[in-house]
Amino acid sequence: MRLFNQIKNQLLSKISKLSSSIKSKTKSTLDKIAMKIPFIKKKSPKKKAVTKFGRITPPEVWWRRWLWYMHPRRFKDWWFTKPGAIAALRILGVAAGILLLLVIGLFLYFARDLPSPGQINAQALDQTTKFYDRSGEHLLYEVYGDENRTYIDLEDISENVINATIAIEDRNFYQQGAFSSLGILRAAIYNVLDVGNGLQGGSTITQQYVKNALLTPEQTISRKVKELILSMQIEQLYDKNDILELYLNEIGYGAQAYGAQAASQMYFSKDASDITLDEAALLAALPQAPTYYSPYGQNIEALEWRMDAVLDLMAEQGYITEEEATEAQEVDTLAKINATPNSFRNIKAPHFIIRTQQQLEERYGAQTVLQGGLEIITTIDLDLQEKADKAVADGIVHVNNGGGNNAALVASDPNTGQILAMVGSHNFNQPGYGAHNAATAQRQPGSSFKPYVYAQGFESGDWGPGSTMYDVRTDFGGGYTPQNFDGGFRGVMSIRQALGESRNIPAIKMLYIVGMQETLDLVSRMGITTLGDASNYGLSLVLGSGEVQLNQHVNAYEVFANGGTHYEQSTILKVTEPNGTVLEEWELPEGEEIFDEQTTYLISSILSDDVARTPTFGANNPYFAIPGHTVAVKTGTTDDLRDGWAMGYTRDLVAGVWVGNSDNTVMRQSTHLMTGPIFSQFIRDALDGVENKPFERPSGIKSVTLDRYTGGLKSEHSEATRTDLFPSWYQTRESGGIETAIIDTISGHLATECTPERAQKEITSYGLRAEIPPEDLAFSRWNPPVAALANRLGLGSGQAIPTRTSTTHSCDDEEPNIDEFEATYNPITGIVTVTAEVVAGEFDIDSVEISYNNQVIHTCSSAGTCEVEYTPTSGGPHTFNVLVIDEGLYDATDTAQENVTPFPPSGGDDEDDEEG
Repeated sequence: MRLFNQIKNQLLSKISKLSSSIKSKTKSTLDKIAMKIPFIKKKSPKKKAVTKFGRITPPEVWWRRWLWYMHPRRFKDWWFTKPGAIAALRILGVAAGILLLLVIGLFLYFARDLPSPGQINAQALDQTTKFYDRSGEHLLYEVYGDENRTYIDLEDISENVINATIAIEDRNFYQQGAFSSLGILRAAIYNVLDVGNGLQGGSTITQQYVKNALLTPEQTISRKVKELILSMQIEQLYDKNDILELYLNEIGYGAQAYGAQAASQMYFSKDASDITLDEAALLAALPQAPTYYSPYGQNIEALEWRMDAVLDLMAEQGYITEEEATEAQEVDTLAKINATPNSFRNIKAPHFIIRTQQQLEERYGAQTVLQGGLEIITTIDLDLQEKADKAVADGIVHVNNGGGNNAALVASDPNTGQILAMVGSHNFNQPGYGAHNAATAQRQPGSSFKPYVYAQGFESGDWGPGSTMYDVRTDFGGGYTPQNFDGGFRGVMSIRQALGESRNIPAIKMLYIVGMQETLDLVSRMGITTLGDASNYGLSLVLGSGEVQLNQHVNAYEVFANGGTHYEQSTILKVTEPNGTVLEEWELPEGEEIFDEQTTYLISSILSDDVARTPTFGANNPYFAIPGHTVAVKTGTTDDLRDGWAMGYTRDLVAGVWVGNSDNTVMRQSTHLMTGPIFSQFIRDALDGVENKPFERPSGIKSVTLDRYTGGLKSEHSEATRTDLFPSWYQTRESGGIETAIIDTISGHLATECTPERAQKEITSYGLRAEIPPEDLAFSRWNPPVAALANRLGLGSGQAIPTRTSTTHSCDDEEPNIDEFEATYNPITGIVTVTAEVVAGEFDIDSVEISYNNQVIHTCSSAGTCEVEYTPTSGGPHTFNVLVIDEGLYDATDTAQENVTPFPPSGGDDEDDEEG
């Protein structure tokens, strides 16, 4: 305080002296200056100025006179004279004086409540930041501001640490003052242009020390001014080595380690004096964002990149050689890191806390979070968190049995976007990967991605759960002919069946139909930010070939659970400073409507339909059918068994489970056998004692009966039908795709009035054609297997009713003729000779059939005589028929009768003998 008063008194004295001397010296000084200006005209100001109104006299009042002279026609005639120049210089002098007074006033204003830099140790360093669950009653984690700090002299700190710190934080530390104008300008330019790779900070080490040790955390212009003032005072009171020593003992290195000595012990179990070059690079990389770059966190690649950058800068600035930098970069420094730090020994929901701490550090600075004594109410429900921890811990045995070693679980409130539980690994203290947060890692979601694509289809108005799709082997172009998980194909399916059974082919078709970019835009609006541009993917995106984070995947599924609205995911309810100032407080955002509530209801209807998933998972599968509760569930497995998922929700709770290996190696078992036990245990425990709330059917949902094979509206020709739910905007095809027509069987075209009856055939086309229109370029690849399916089902070729009219037959065609048809009986031989004389017409004769008693007894294949001998087996009248058919299917018939006497005549020979 004494120093402050001395500074203030000195400044007031200087202001008084300056003000008294300005008035006495200004006139003579300005006169001398004006006389030396060669271009100024020596012209009296009293001379009348010339305007278009003639010569007039200037106003007497000085300020009015100056304004009068500002007129464009008078400007040159006055201001470029000696009196005008003197007046201008006087104005500048007054402005400079005012500016000086303003600067001094601002200095005094901002300096009035600054702490004394001479009493640095009086600053409280042990304020505790506390993280609570959503009730505000259960402590999750406590960050002790000064719990882990050991003050150490600069001479006892390794030169590696000192040089690495200066290289990355303030390369001109020993050559510049309290602040760097060029550094501030450079940082501003690089930030605007988004270049510099995050290595171009604008603050000196002195500024950073002042900011962390002596100032409050608010990010304002006034705080920046205070920072500059205190930095200048610090530079006057201490030499550079003292400032550097204070900084290296003050700065936070993460994991509750403050100062170089505590950090050396925390991470490497050694003194700061023994830190090697590669270890120093790691320590120097941490202070900018200790939680983000933490070696116990998930941003390991970013940490390694920054460590390499530190070493490159040290070589560039001459502290080490390039060879030494390269050697240090090749050392596996992270392998030297101690296992989980002791600072986390009492933490609850550790992965969630570390992630939330990182978010807060990005907003308020690391030092404020680590030492600011904040009270943080998080969104975590401790009861659900403990149930999630237990479910993962109990279920890891199933993961191990299936060839995996890790699991993660995230649960959220779909009506707010708040995370209620987060388990980033089965054991936070597991060496190697336990502290890594798999809940925020990017992994492939498998078939759990499919509901997004089908929902997009429902929104279009052309599709619904009862719509027909064809699960057949399909060439999607470029040699891409994917398989289903079981290697088979189910043929005709509804979307309800296809999604419930998680069939791949219908899902890929739906992605093609709704569009790749449209789907990526959709999921981005739902909260998934990791997928990027459509050019990165093919149609396998719907099978989960992109990478998502479990927490974002859960956030997106919230849209299905709450009726179509996306809320930004949140982790913090309230942040309060020790003095009671609320830095932030959560309020329910407006949210963005993604889907109509009818769409989300239909998706939920499918995913909660046990019958629909039975062919794949079995009836009443204990992992996904939760007794007494309506739960929608979708699983996902990548083709190579690297990732397994179970995503599910009720109206008030969404939960997602991931399983896999920390090193991304393959597993050996169907992943629903690993995700299922974890998911079901958590959901059952979470819903225990909670009233069941089925998904509410919105108004507008309609029940429609369709032809099972075509997906069109049923008709009298439908061989099988299907009834299912559809959104109100769904438009059915009235014909159902079924058409009838009479065709000419010779040409295959539509029959005419001249087509002979024998050539006419009524056909029914079931319209089993590919799900896309014929003009689509992919139709020629999609349609053949659908047509083949139609043939296997006996439903026709799958082609459309012909549009061309047959020209094979003409009404003037000459038909075949039977010139003569007779039957002659020979009583001696007992044989009937049947003869037909056939004459061809427009077409060649195809067949001649002679029959008796509706049994063909002889055939011929050409015109002319067709004859056959027939031995009757009984007497009496015999009728013979002939049918002639030519190649145009014209025909002719005739009938011949002959009376047959039994041969030999009955009893004839015996009578002659008796008479003889």
